Amino acid sequence: MCKKIIVALVVAATQLVQAQADTALDLAIGAYAKSQGDEQLPPYKSARFDLNSDGTDDAIVLLTESFWCGSGGCTMLVFRGLNENFELVSSTSVTLEPIRVLEKPSNGWADLIVHSRGHGEALLRFNGTSYPGNASTAPLASEEDLQAASVVIE
Repeated sequence: MCKKIIVALVVAATQLVQAQADTALDLAIGAYAKSQGDEQLPPYKSARFDLNSDGTDDAIVLLTESFWCGSGGCTMLVFRGLNENFELVSSTSVTLEPIRVLEKPSNGWADLIVHSRGHGEALLRFNGTSYPGNASTAPLASEEDLQAASVVIE
């Protein structure tokens, strides 16, 4: 009986932490959207991954509404995970899934591979401040990079 109560408490605490993280991410995405003229929280796909090896999951977000998409792809946001919120690191246009993470870092952040329609599998390297602003102008990922990467958004 005691084990069941402990398991139930652990599950409830985990769900509460996840709900708080989802709310914090929604707030961060909403603030970005508002700064760009969109008053609504746009629909999105997201993945959590510790991109900068600081022990806290960061967030990769692909905005999926037509306001955020063009012929080559949509807007991808990367947020740094902080204790109880998220801070925008970069915005990249012309991005589609699959979005992959390479654990090989550039300037302290994991490299990303995104599909960019009409361009291919673009390798996004962190430059010390942000990821590239346009995936269609980034170099293409090598076959070796594609094999080593983990898909985080399909």
